[in-house]
Amino acid sequence: DDGKYGYTPVNEPLNLNAVRNHLLGIQTLGIYQLDLSGKVKWVVFDLDVEKTHLDNLHDPAFRLWLEQGFQKIINEFRELLKTYHLEMNVEFSGYKGYHIWILLQEKIPAYIARNFAQRILAQVSVNGLPISIEIFPKQVRTSRDNYGNLVKLPYGIHRLSGLNSTMLNEDFKIISFEEFIKQPKMVAPEDLISALFSLDPDFSLSPEKEIPEAPVPYPIPPETIQSPDPESDPEWL
Repeated sequence: DDGKYGYTPVNEPLNLNAVRNHLLGIQTLGIYQLDLSGKVKWVVFDLDVEKTHLDNLHDPAFRLWLEQGFQKIINEFRELLKTYHLEMNVEFSGYKGYHIWILLQEKIPAYIARNFAQRILAQVSVNGLPISIEIFPKQVRTSRDNYGNLVKLPYGIHRLSGLNSTMLNEDFKIISFEEFIKQPKMVAPEDLISALFSLDPDFSLSPEKEIPEAPVPYPIPPETIQSPDPESDPEWL
């Protein structure tokens, strides 16, 4: 009502019509990262200009200096990940920053993904630039009434700027959706875990302390604890 944009949860499976609307700019989709078993299939580093410098974005000289800083940090991420034989996908967010996506071939526990992201980030320096970096997953467990944080899907319109977010190649040139979707850079879970052990030889695949399950505010219907029906179960599909 006040003219601001925001996200709201939609309690239904992602479908082709919603994806089509996202790509056409009719609506903008974000995706929640964790499933109910606490697993994820991607890691994201979210690079943004610090809020105290947003007004400076109107200055072309500042914008150029900032863009050079973003590219330097992204290249540092790329070279670091290459040492562990990991590939990444870079996205211009459509407004004031970039997303670095590590897409996994299979799901892994969120606590492993988060530990990996924290240790990679610890190796990267912003060199005094007014740039902040957030990591996803932010949580390691979710529940039926708390989905955690979402990330906007690529190739959609940023509602504040009106610009499209796009994937970029190593020269920071736009990769079309049709080109990107044919062969996104993927990472095998065992390669990520191997990299994590290199970064932290003392890391344990078993979390030291189990986080208690969030209380379920209503009884679980019997069908949710039976084997899913492949013809109708959204997560299975």
